[in-house]
This record gives sequence, C-alpha cells and structure tokens, in this order.
Amino acid sequence: MYEQIAALLSAAIQRRRYVPGDRLPSEAALVAHFGVARMTVRHAIEHLLRNGLVRAEHGRGVFVVGQHESVSPIQAWGTSDVLAVVALIEHLNGRVLNQDQYAALQNVYRAARARRTCGTA
Repeated sequence: MYEQIAALLSAAIQRRRYVPGDRLPSEAALVAHFGVARMTVRHAIEHLLRNGLVRAEHGRGVFVVGQHESVSPIQAWGTSDVLAVVALIEHLNGRVLNQDQYAALQNVYRAARARRTCGTA
C-alpha cells in the first residue's frame, strides 16, 4: 500500500501539483486522506526520500526538492535506517568487533545498500 501512496505522491510532484519548495501534506492529513495507518504513510514518505524527490526538515515537514537541489545520503535515509544506525552505535560504543561480527556487519550494510539501489524498502 505504501508503494501506491508513494507513486501517487510522486505522480503529483511530476504533474507539478507540488513544485520545488512546496510542503507535502502532514502525516495526519495523508493518513486521513488515504485511510491508512501512520506507518504506511511514513514508509511512503521514506520511499520518496530515498528517491530524492523530497527532503524532510525536523519539526517543519517534508518538502519537494528542486531539480538541481541535491539530497545528501543521510537526508535520504528513512527513519528505520537512522534507528538501526543509532542502535548499532549504542551497541558498539567502546567495543571492538571480532572477525565474525565485522563480517555480519558488512552483510547488513550490503543488504541495506542493495535495497536502496533497487528502490525497495
């Protein structure tokens, strides 16, 4: 369902219903409009973030980016990506990885990178 919502929002951006600098409707407004759970809307927005169509500003909203406006990789991360990194940093704080842990971490990184490259969540 989130992919359908992301596609609808993406199409609205392509049709210029939302132009660069415009703020998308709030999560609450999108939840009410589409009749879905908040997490579904969040996944749709994360999809748009990963594809560089929008940027999120904490406490302000989600804004359509311009053609020449670049979005840093960290800005394109979804909430789940950021939470995973925070959890990993907290877990590793003051620790040294052994070879198996390092290999496992590399596998997680490769899988996350492949998901972003393929455009999947």
